[in-house]
Amino acid sequence: MGLFFAKSTFNAKAYIQTLKQKVFQSKVFNQLNWTLITMIKADERQLLHKYLLLELAIKSLQVDYHKLEQFKMKTVFLPMMDSLLKNLRQEYFNLKRELAQKRIRVVGWQPVDEYFSDVQVATAGNDVVLRYANQALKSQVEKLLINHISVALE
Repeated sequence: MGLFFAKSTFNAKAYIQTLKQKVFQSKVFNQLNWTLITMIKADERQLLHKYLLLELAIKSLQVDYHKLEQFKMKTVFLPMMDSLLKNLRQEYFNLKRELAQKRIRVVGWQPVDEYFSDVQVATAGNDVVLRYANQALKSQVEKLLINHISVALE
């Protein structure tokens, strides 16, 4: 369970300063009326980032798969898409399992505006909100897919 403090009920800013002094590894994020204290390691954040990219790549390919079924040459492209999706899902579930062992799970995505999205992540004792730029995510998903395709073609 995360540490959430309503700013209107007590002097959260002073309390946060005290906590920052006591827990030197914590980072403080302010979002609307809530303050979150997070403790997520850099290596865990990298695993989480790759997990999120894989999740987005799989969702994008699933949408594209239905369009691919309309192609005249679908018998050529569908097996390649199936193989790519199988490999991505395997990697996705391996990362999901690894994150679960570290007691990290993605709670959900929330669009902030047309440019940014927040990802709520539950960790062992704390909740973390990570903000991502949508265009950067799209570019990284494209690079991930290009890498997987080029490896499959070798």
